[in-house]
Amino acid sequence: MQQDEALISTQVRALLDERSLSGSELARRIGASQSYVSRRLRGEVPWRASDLGRIAKVVNVPVADLVDPARTTA
Repeated sequence: MQQDEALISTQVRALLDERSLSGSELARRIGASQSYVSRRLRGEVPWRASDLGRIAKVVNVPVADLVDPARTTA
């Protein structure tokens, strides 16, 4: 996993934890399979920009907060 991908995955997991959301629930809300989300959270497959946009809507943060954890105000 590349460093940027690792940071994004870590940030997504942290935001999910803060909101008591599971990876399965995230998958349902973004219209993806659980394995699709799980593989990305584990860093096996890179995130797509479209994924990040949908995730940002689910967790109610700007996309920039997913790619730059220093911006997070959640």
